[in-house]
Amino acid sequence: IHVLPSYQKAHFSENPDMNLCVSGSVFNTIDFDGNLELNWEKNLEQEITWAKELHATHIRYDLKTRTLANLDSRAALLEGLSRITSEGLELVICLEGDYYYTKQEYLNSIYTDATFIAQEFEPAYMIIFNEINGKLLSNVRETVPRNNWLPDITNISSRIKSLSPTTKTVVTVLASLDGLAAFNATLTLGSSVDALGVSYFPVFYGWRVKQLLDYRTIFDAAGSSKEFWLTEIGTNSFNQGEDAQARFLTKILSLASDLEGCLLYTSP
Repeated sequence: IHVLPSYQKAHFSENPDMNLCVSGSVFNTIDFDGNLELNWEKNLEQEITWAKELHATHIRYDLKTRTLANLDSRAALLEGLSRITSEGLELVICLEGDYYYTKQEYLNSIYTDATFIAQEFEPAYMIIFNEINGKLLSNVRETVPRNNWLPDITNISSRIKSLSPTTKTVVTVLASLDGLAAFNATLTLGSSVDALGVSYFPVFYGWRVKQLLDYRTIFDAAGSSKEFWLTEIGTNSFNQGEDAQARFLTKILSLASDLEGCLLYTSP
C-alpha cells in the first residue's frame, strides 16, 4: 500500500489500471435449501446500476454449495451472471462451500463447485480459500493446521486453470492477530495462485489503517509476482454513520493507489 504524505488529496483514479470491485448480495442471499429471493432479478438490476455508478470493474458474489446444487438457483445464476458481463462488468466468485465436519468433505465440495463455476462462468477471478485464518476455519469442524491446506490450494487452483485458463485464482487472509503469519504462508504458494488478498475491517482494529502497511512490506520483501488485493474492506453506515463510512473508504482508496485490486465490502 502506497502511503502519500498528503493522502487526503490522492484519489484511486490516479491508478486507472486498479480493479475496483463491489460486493453483491443477490446470489448470496438464500434459504436453507439454496433458493434465492423471489425478487432477485429486480435486486440484481439495482446492484448493476450501483456498480456502474461507482465506476467499478467487477462484482463479487460468495456462492454456497447449496445454491449451486439448487436447480432453480443454478438457472438464475446462468441468467444473472450473463446479464452482469453483458454490462461490461467482470465477475469475482468466492467459493463459500457450506459447513462440514471434516477437511475432506469440504475439499470434495469445493472441488466440485470450482469445476462447475470454471466451466460455466469463466469468472475473471475465483477466491478459492477465503480467509485461511478466518472464515475457512469456521467452515470445517475438524481442526486442521494452516499449512496443511497449502497443497490443496495448489491442487484446486490447477484444476480451475485447466478448465478456464483466463480465470485468476485468489487466496485471502484476515488481518487479525495471526494475520501476518497466515499471509507469510500464502507467499509460499506456487505460480498456480495468481493473487493474494487481505480482509480488513477497521472497527475491529481501532481504525488503525496503517497496520495494512505491514502486509505490503512483507509482500514487497518476498519479491512476489502475484497480484495484491484488499479483498474485503468496509464498515457499515448503520453503526458508524454515512459520513464515517465515506471518510474511511476515501482514505483506504487513496492509500491503495498502487494495488492491483480493491473490493468494497460495505453495507447500509
